[in-house]
Amino acid sequence: MKYRIEQAAPMRVLLGAFCILSAGGSYAESTRDRLIEEVVVTATKKNTVENVQDIPIAISAFGEDQIDALKVQDISDVGMRIPNVDLSPVGTSRGTARFSIRGWAPTSSVPSIDPTVGTFVDGLYLPSNAGVVYDTFDLASIEVLRGPQGVLFGRNVVGGAVLINSKQPTEEFEAEFKIRGESGFRGTGENMTYTGIVTGPITDGLRGKLAIYHNNDQGWFENELNGKNFDANETTLIRAALAWDLSDTVSFQLSYENGDQDGDGQPNQNHDNRFSGNPGLFSRDTHKLTTDLDSFQKAEWDQVIFRTDIDVTFGDGTITNIFGWRDFENRTLLDLDGRPVAAWHSKGGTSVEFFSNELRYFGTFGDLSLTTGFYYLDSEIVVQSLRMRSINPGVTPVGLQNASGNQDAETFGVFINTDYQLNEKINLTFGLRYTEEEKEADSAAYSNNTVTECGDVFGPVPCVNDVIGAKDDWSNISHKIGFTYDLNDASMVYGHWSRSFRAGGYNLRRSNVADDRGSFDEEQVDQFEVGIKSDLTEDIRLNLSAFFLQGQDLQRIILDPVTVAQTTANTADADIFGIELDTRIFLTEQLTIIAAAGWMDAEYTDVFFDLNKDNVVDDADEALDLPSVPRLTNSISVIYDLPLGDFGLLTSQISYSHRGDLTNTRNVNLQNSRDEIDFNIALFPNEGSWELSLYGKNLTNDVNFLQDTSLGPFGLIGTMGKGRRFGLEFKYSIN
Repeated sequence: MKYRIEQAAPMRVLLGAFCILSAGGSYAESTRDRLIEEVVVTATKKNTVENVQDIPIAISAFGEDQIDALKVQDISDVGMRIPNVDLSPVGTSRGTARFSIRGWAPTSSVPSIDPTVGTFVDGLYLPSNAGVVYDTFDLASIEVLRGPQGVLFGRNVVGGAVLINSKQPTEEFEAEFKIRGESGFRGTGENMTYTGIVTGPITDGLRGKLAIYHNNDQGWFENELNGKNFDANETTLIRAALAWDLSDTVSFQLSYENGDQDGDGQPNQNHDNRFSGNPGLFSRDTHKLTTDLDSFQKAEWDQVIFRTDIDVTFGDGTITNIFGWRDFENRTLLDLDGRPVAAWHSKGGTSVEFFSNELRYFGTFGDLSLTTGFYYLDSEIVVQSLRMRSINPGVTPVGLQNASGNQDAETFGVFINTDYQLNEKINLTFGLRYTEEEKEADSAAYSNNTVTECGDVFGPVPCVNDVIGAKDDWSNISHKIGFTYDLNDASMVYGHWSRSFRAGGYNLRRSNVADDRGSFDEEQVDQFEVGIKSDLTEDIRLNLSAFFLQGQDLQRIILDPVTVAQTTANTADADIFGIELDTRIFLTEQLTIIAAAGWMDAEYTDVFFDLNKDNVVDDADEALDLPSVPRLTNSISVIYDLPLGDFGLLTSQISYSHRGDLTNTRNVNLQNSRDEIDFNIALFPNEGSWELSLYGKNLTNDVNFLQDTSLGPFGLIGTMGKGRRFGLEFKYSIN
């Protein structure tokens, strides 16, 4: 399905909305006022409100006011403002997260391989990262926790955790409507977004919310083969929520989300490989691409979260239960080779269904605070991958190859975390989590299925499984030992040693039967971190942290340079040392500077797998650079508020962000560094409930590759992010 609507109509709607000015609003808040608003942080799973500066870990938190003040549009924008963090999508699958924190990044988009960074929506862990990277729509806060978080959040948080908290129904009637129009002004399509949120009381003690998001993107890229727009996409999200206060001590929250996404395949560019000298079809310094395929990506999902909070007298505490269920399915047809003639196409599908439950208690007993509970997860993943591949470039594909599989997983965990106030200055932290996990899988490798389409996704013909009933189980203990020392009321020093695990499992997209059943074991990460958090003055905030990570049994997918076969294995041990700084400075009442910088140095300490595929394991493997670890990340934003007398406030912001070069596991690809400059100018009236913003993204038209994938003789494929574009946004609120 292609999306072609009248180009001028959406922009007329947006500009016309500027005429809807409503009197009776509050005085326009300055950027300073919005940035100093306290963010309600959920990272410690306590029932008390905590300021982000009082939490002794490296955490960046953005509340609703901060998200609005910084003009953050999506999760990726948040990542560009945090040191040693990348919250970009995976590239090969739209909306699917490939989050990386402190150098711990997944090296594959295979759904059965668990992430290195856990994503939690309203307390619900998402075992699949699909359907995560969308607009910052209907959000109360975003919290990014850097470093292993295994005690409170379980497995698959060896890099850290991203907590996404949606807005809850309010006690007073509120409504918000937003229209945003965006264009690259390069002859391709417009990108229009419409959102609406209505919330308020229904009856005594019962509150409700309905939120709707619709995005119609007609495609920023141009297909050089036919001159048509490419990368068109349409996404609709519907969220409904109820909050019920049964009594002064018992409350319930029920939320439902439905998502639907339908669009073109991802924009893949066939370009030069700086290591092998392969010239490719296009320079990696351009946004040019070509595709001979009418590709598509379609996804739909449903999600339910039911939360119960009960206040109890024991320890003046709270019992919290979070039950969640999610069902996600997608279908894809992709042009992997990015060539003007058929060479390598891929057809696939994924189904992920799970339910989970976490029951926990928090209470205080004098100088001791206690958080404890248990967690259960049951999930099923089904993967189908069909590739149509020619023998060499320029030759029409012959035959089909299928890979498929299903994986069932059960996880149980029990955890306890304590904070003990030793004296007025010193607080001690100790936490433990015990986890048991079992996974069972059936799978069929590509080499066993050179037949017509097979499997549950596309047809009734079953694939020939070469792995049937493979089963493994793991158990582990995560821990955290730490301290906090208060220098004064506004500054503290902290330190801790924490351990976390990334789950073992099976690769359900195996390239051949020699891949040891596609199985791999757990990955363990230990972190030693020290830091200081300080509000030096009322106008200057400075946070600094240093960390040392030790990883064991790193999970990696290795591509054979000739056959492009994938092998999944525990490959090596590695160390990463890093430093992070973030600061916020109010230079004047009108001028604000926000800056962050991160530096990392990584090396293998022991290699027990042939990483560079030269058929030996030796010093050459150990000398390789770790994949997806940028040496330097930094960002700076300058924000200026210009009072407009009795009319209102004009806020302007310009931001620069940088992420260093990345390489792959074999060090045969080099992914470009990323440098982006953005701006935003927003108008707020004193007497009105509207806001108008003009913004620009990626002003230098930097070519950002979300990933580079080697296809052997077919070339190096990079999935691109959008280049320069400008937009208008109009927001209207009722409260």
